[in-house]
Amino acid sequence: MFLDDVVEHDAYRLASHLLLGQSHAIEGDREEAARHLLLALRTADREINPGTVDEASYEQLLTSLSADTEDRLAEVARAVILYLGDDRWRAKLGKALSNYAEQGKISYVPDLLELMTEGGRPELAAIMERVDGYMQRNLIRMATEELHYAIERAPDYLPAHRRLAATLLEEGRTQEAARTLNLLANVYLLRGSQDRAIELFQEVIDLWPADSEARRHVMDVLRQQGDSAGVLHHYEELANAHRLMADPDKAVAIYQEALDYSREVAAAPQDVVPILRGLADIEGQRLNWRRALQYYERINQMLPGDTGAARTVVDLYYQLGEPRKAVQALDDYIRHCIKRGDVRQVARVLAEQVQRHPQEIPLRQRLAEVYRQQGREQEAITQLDALGELLLDAGRTGEAAAAIQMIIEMNPPDVDGYRELLTQLKNGGQSL
Repeated sequence: MFLDDVVEHDAYRLASHLLLGQSHAIEGDREEAARHLLLALRTADREINPGTVDEASYEQLLTSLSADTEDRLAEVARAVILYLGDDRWRAKLGKALSNYAEQGKISYVPDLLELMTEGGRPELAAIMERVDGYMQRNLIRMATEELHYAIERAPDYLPAHRRLAATLLEEGRTQEAARTLNLLANVYLLRGSQDRAIELFQEVIDLWPADSEARRHVMDVLRQQGDSAGVLHHYEELANAHRLMADPDKAVAIYQEALDYSREVAAAPQDVVPILRGLADIEGQRLNWRRALQYYERINQMLPGDTGAARTVVDLYYQLGEPRKAVQALDDYIRHCIKRGDVRQVARVLAEQVQRHPQEIPLRQRLAEVYRQQGREQEAITQLDALGELLLDAGRTGEAAAAIQMIIEMNPPDVDGYRELLTQLKNGGQSL
C-alpha cells in the first residue's frame, strides 16, 4: 500500500497513520486499526510535546493490543479518529498535555486516552475545561462542585471521577479520595480494563495502606503472574498497616494467611522471613517470649546468617532462664560466621552479648579466647580479668586460676601482680 511507504516520512507520518487506521477500521481489522491510530496519536504528541513524551505508556499500550477485546479496540480507534479529526485537535491536545505537566504526571497516556474515549459529549467536555481552569487558579472547592455536577449528569463519565479524587486529595480528604479511586478501579474491572484498574488500586494503596480491598485486587493479579515475592510483600504491608492502627490481632491473622500462602507456593526464604519477623515482634510485645522464640528459630533455620535473628534468639533464651540453650544458639551462629570467613563478626557479636549479659561466664570465656586468637592481647586480658572475678564468685577457684595463668602467659606490664594473685589462689586465697 502506498501509505505504508509514506508513513516513514516525517512530514506525512501523522496523516498516514491516521488514514491507515481509518482504512483498517473500515476493513474490520480492529487491532491493526488501533495500532496505527495509537501511532498517529504518539506522532501528534511528539509534535506538540517534544522531549517529554510518555513513550513507555505508548509502547505498553501498543504491546497489549492483542490482549484487548474487540469492543475496546473499536472504542480506542473511534476515539482517536474523532479527536484527531477535529480541526481544533492541536489546541485541545496541547491544553491536555499542559494540564498533565502541571499535575506532575509522567505516565499520562492512559488518562489522555480515557479523556478521548469519554470525550464525545460536548457538555461534559465544557465542564472539564472549567474544572481545569479552577484547578489552575487553585479554586479547589469550585472545581469539586463542577465535578459533582458532571457526575450527576453522567454517572458513567470516568474522567470526572478521576479528577474528583485529585481534588479531594488537594483538600486533604485522603480517605474519600481513596474511596473514589476504589470505585473507579472497580468500574474498570467490570469493563475488562485490568491494567488500568490495577494502576488505580495501587494509587489507593499509596493513599490508604490499610485498604484491604484494593491491596487484595493487586495481590490477585500478582498471584496470576506467579509473583509470590510481590504477594508476600503486600501481605506484610497490609499487616503493618493494621499494626499502626493498633489492631495486632488482625495483623497476626494476615501474617498467618501469608504463611499459609508461602507454603502453598514454596516461597523463597528471604520473602518469608519478614512475615515471621512481624509475628515474632508482635509476640515479643505481648511478652509471649516462647512463641516469639519459635518464630526467630524458624528465621535462623531459613537464613542462618541473619545476625539480628541470631542475637534475638540468644537474648530470648536468657529471658526464659535457659542460659545453656542461649550459648548453644550463639555457638551455632559463631560456627556459621567462621564457615563464611567472617571472624570479625564473631568478636562483635560476642562483645555485644557480654555487654548485655555481663555476668555470663561462657560469654566471657569465648570473647577472651577470640581476642587472644586475634592477637588483641589487652582486650583479652580485660576479659580474662573479669572472668576470673566471676569464676571466684561462683566458687570455681581452679578455673579462676587457669584464667590468671593465661593472663601471665601474655606477659602484661603488671605481670608480677598476676603472679602474686595466682600464688594466693594456689595457697587457698579466695579473692583477687
